[in-house]
Amino acid sequence: LGHISGRENDRSDTKEGRDGLLISVYADRVVVERHDFFNEAEIEPEWIFPAPTFAGGEERPYAPAVRIQNEAIPAFAQGAAVGVAFSNTNAPGSGRACDVTATFPFARAAGPGRDAAEYEVQVERVVTDYVQASATRRVLPTRYYWAAPFRGTNVATRLRSGELPAKTPFRIAVRPMNAFGGKGEPIYSDSITF
Repeated sequence: LGHISGRENDRSDTKEGRDGLLISVYADRVVVERHDFFNEAEIEPEWIFPAPTFAGGEERPYAPAVRIQNEAIPAFAQGAAVGVAFSNTNAPGSGRACDVTATFPFARAAGPGRDAAEYEVQVERVVTDYVQASATRRVLPTRYYWAAPFRGTNVATRLRSGELPAKTPFRIAVRPMNAFGGKGEPIYSDSITF
């Protein structure tokens, strides 16, 4: 099983990003707003949790163990698919691999403004009676630091020719993930053979 180390978005341009947290503390609760100051919009719904009493036993709704159980799993819209573009349009069927750009729509979780936290992109070799993952990478959503309405509609990632099998049919699978590693159902590209 191959693995592509690191995240795809190492070069993501955050020059236009001006995001931050606004924290309000009240006698009975703490309110945390994630705000996109560049577009003057809320990034996701605010977090409201009870103020700590330090007496022990208080509710902790944002503890990782609770979030893992309660975090919605993102899903792609019905009929969504992975689109591909080749750096060399003569490569398919030639026996020589080329770079491939995979494009796919944002996945959403239940609730307002809830995009997938990241995507797992896999190159899957299609063997006679099974599928084998030959490379895997994690991809952050485009402009993840902006509020949802300003992010755009698609995510794109470039797969290098050395990561792709030559002369063997393969497809590209994309699975949406929430912030705690919960994976949704994948979408696929059409089968590709170099």
